[in-house]
Amino acid sequence: MTFRTGHIDDHPEVVKRRLGIHLHPEIGAMRAGALPLKSTNRAKLIKNGGPGILNQNDTGSCEGHAHASGLTLKLALAGTPLTEVISPVGLYLGALMVDRGAVPTSGKLPPLTDSGTMPSSIQTASQTWGSTGASVWGQYPASSGTMYVTPSDPNSALIEPTPEKLYAESAYRLKGMYFVQSTGLQKVIDILTVLAAGNPVSDAIPASGQDFQGYAGGVLSYPSGAVDHANLVVDYEWTGTQEQFTQWLAGAPSLDQYLIGYGVNSWGTSWGEADAMSGATGGTYQFNRSFFDGLQDAAVLDVVKAS
Repeated sequence: MTFRTGHIDDHPEVVKRRLGIHLHPEIGAMRAGALPLKSTNRAKLIKNGGPGILNQNDTGSCEGHAHASGLTLKLALAGTPLTEVISPVGLYLGALMVDRGAVPTSGKLPPLTDSGTMPSSIQTASQTWGSTGASVWGQYPASSGTMYVTPSDPNSALIEPTPEKLYAESAYRLKGMYFVQSTGLQKVIDILTVLAAGNPVSDAIPASGQDFQGYAGGVLSYPSGAVDHANLVVDYEWTGTQEQFTQWLAGAPSLDQYLIGYGVNSWGTSWGEADAMSGATGGTYQFNRSFFDGLQDAAVLDVVKAS
């Protein structure tokens, strides 16, 4: 079985204008204390309002799923859980509508197609109209059978949301989207810092190769290939001693082996491994320092539950 991807890189000019994590209004508080040896965000992945393990099935909607999962988990971690997952399809279709421009020769809008989207488009869609719970859209779980005008045709147009769905009351308010723009050890420390403060981190990785497609357990190194899939990093764990962690934070790469990250994918529970802390029967994965280094578009969504 081949699992679909759908991440598209932002244009370099867009990347230049991103808000760096150092501009997050709460970054001072995040950095005020010492980093713990592990974070425990995935304890709420299944319980207490978390999103669970999502499944994009045969669609290219990974950006919608990664960010819907992250938004829903963030609100659960903040103690303001929703009653259902934020609509991945709503986020995805909203982003595709942001991407779409009129055809110059006719002035008409082209149909929406399942062509994948960019992190900036998810951000703009969230700022413009947000997204409701999944049940409002009626196209979840995601699949070509519920999202395509002609389900049997993979090139078929997507079913466009009605104005009522598009402008339905959003489940959250987006305060900002901040990207980790540092490199090397500082990049990894920045990611650990926001994870420790209860912020899931969306990202993009290469996922079309066998290393990731066929993953069934263990600690992953960064896969080779083109960056084409949006994902969610939820936790980290230092498996060595506190003294070793202090040395590593000061720049001891020989201790990289003690760092493990935990990610959540959107290919259902038939992919990946189970996780005792979250209670997931599949859909999660572990990764090493090289994987941290390779993460692209690492972003924190700063949100509050809509009143």
